[in-house]
Amino acid sequence: MRKVLLASCLGSIAAFSASGAVANDELIKMAQNPKDWVMPTGDYANTRYSKLNQITAANVGKLQAAWTFSTGVLRGHEGGPLIIGNLMYVHTPFPNKVYALDLSQEQKIVWAYEPKQDPNVIPVMCCDTVNRGVSYGDGKIFLHQADTTLVALDAKTGKLVWSVKNGDPSKGETGTSSPMVFKDKVIIGISGGEFGVRGSVTAYNIKDGKLVWRGYSMGPDSDTLMDPDADGSGEDHASRQASRQGLRHRHLAGRTVEDRRRIDVGLVLLRPRAESDVLRIGQPLDLESEAAAG
Repeated sequence: MRKVLLASCLGSIAAFSASGAVANDELIKMAQNPKDWVMPTGDYANTRYSKLNQITAANVGKLQAAWTFSTGVLRGHEGGPLIIGNLMYVHTPFPNKVYALDLSQEQKIVWAYEPKQDPNVIPVMCCDTVNRGVSYGDGKIFLHQADTTLVALDAKTGKLVWSVKNGDPSKGETGTSSPMVFKDKVIIGISGGEFGVRGSVTAYNIKDGKLVWRGYSMGPDSDTLMDPDADGSGEDHASRQASRQGLRHRHLAGRTVEDRRRIDVGLVLLRPRAESDVLRIGQPLDLESEAAAG
């Protein structure tokens, strides 16, 4: 049967919660200042909305460039910068440079991070060599590099605090998504659905990068970390969805926090073309679980 890929590689892990049990209290407080932009999507509600009101429908047509900055990388740029106080954090596609610019000193470069990566990861990446942005938390800037390395940089100095390898490009796994900070964890996905990788969402300790848990897009509930009683049936989630939809798990993408201790994850699937154009499957994932599937 002819099948078609529903969606592209894993993008940002979006969140929808103001609950202190999973959200980071520091970020919630910082996000209340409209002059700052402390998360890739602006806030935990994933609104991408700014409350600043200087630019309106009446004057937007009169905007002119005040200044420009070239990253030096001539590939597709995705994801916006972060703004924390006077500093703007700008990222690039491969090789995933990060710049900290001081907006109070004519965009002076405070620090620059330029990782060395194997260029062989480039042909493994889907849809250009893009990166969807950096994240902030606990005084650190988090970057998911193309080679799947998750790094934590000191937000003031750019010094590498810790790094961990989240996947293997030789297996089709790459890093293009923006990390998300929940409480004391940094959560990141993996890209590579077009190569049939086993999608995953992984939580690392925000202090030292230690792996806390990993949930996969396919397999038994012990691997996916999904709650078999989420819909009250008590049936194994993977078996239930396979029998109901006749689909094959392909990739994992986080979407919304459902309650105080869970996050909804959506699956990118292969499906018969005859089905509806949009199909999303989500079940709660326990954010506080200490179990890590290797």
